[in-house]
Amino acid sequence: MDKKEEYVLFNRFVAACESQWRIGGKRYAYGEDKEWTDVVCEIVGNAWIGGNVLKYAGEIDNYKKLGELLPEVNFYKIAVYIFIWWLKEFKCPTTGVRLKEKYWDEFVKGFSEVNADAGRAVDRHVFVDLVKSQVADTPTMHTFYLIVVFAYKWWLSEQGNFTQEDEGDKF
Repeated sequence: MDKKEEYVLFNRFVAACESQWRIGGKRYAYGEDKEWTDVVCEIVGNAWIGGNVLKYAGEIDNYKKLGELLPEVNFYKIAVYIFIWWLKEFKCPTTGVRLKEKYWDEFVKGFSEVNADAGRAVDRHVFVDLVKSQVADTPTMHTFYLIVVFAYKWWLSEQGNFTQEDEGDKF
C-alpha cells in the first residue's frame, strides 16, 4: 500500500471513529456531559472499558476463526472506547459529546504520531497484553495511543473481509 492510499484509509478510519462516538454519544447520553459509560465506570471503575475492548477484540478473533466476514464497526468501537478511557484517565471524569469534541483532535494527533512510528505487523497477543497493562498498571497516554494504532493496523490488514451492515448495526 502506498502512502497516499494509507493516508486515505487512515482518514477513513478516523472519520468512522468520530461518527461512532458522535452518534453513540447521543444514543447513550445520561446528561449533557455524561454518558451511561460514565455511570458504569462510577460503579465498577474505568477498567470496565478495558474489558469491553477485549470483548470486541475477541469477537473479531472468533469471526476470523470461524471464517466469517468481520463486523467492521468493532474496530471503530475499540478505538472509541480507548478514546473514552483516555478521556477519563487524563482529561475529565465524564465523556459527553461536548467533551469528546473538545479533546478529539488532541487524541487523533497523539494516535497519529504513534502510528507514524509503528510497523505494519499486528499481533493480537501484544494487543491483549497492552489492554491488560492499562488495567493492571498506571495507564499511560502512549499505551492508549498504541492500542488504537494496533486496532487501526488490524483493521487495515482485514480490508475486504468485512460484512455489509445495515445502518442500525453500526452503533
